[in-house]
Amino acid sequence: MAATGDHEGEMHDTDNGTGPDVAEFFLSMSTDAQGWWDAQKRLFTLRAYEKAGHAAGLLLQVLLTSVAVVMIVIFASLALAVWLGNLMNGLAWGLLTVAGMYIVLLLLAHFVIGPKARRLITLRLINSLYDDEEA
Repeated sequence: MAATGDHEGEMHDTDNGTGPDVAEFFLSMSTDAQGWWDAQKRLFTLRAYEKAGHAAGLLLQVLLTSVAVVMIVIFASLALAVWLGNLMNGLAWGLLTVAGMYIVLLLLAHFVIGPKARRLITLRLINSLYDDEEA
């Protein structure tokens, strides 16, 4: 006779003493392994979507903040240029002065702050993607 299983999944010999049914055991093990594999695949996909959503949210936040800052800087620069133009008796002189200030700031940022800022931004992005405290 074939082997029978109890409620814990263990196989017991039937009254003829032939041992457990190996084919039934391997079929059960294969079914469990397939279920585990499917669950792992769904978990991996879910985590990938979570990371992509987190990165997209971070990118949107940075984009909106950047747009707001750029708008403020543009209007403040125009106001400064008009004010300097009134002091120098010509709007063109005010615009040139503000443009010169931006060229100096750009060169300073590029050569002094640029490499440090690039490393800092890269590190923060990597840390935000691989933060295991949220999981």
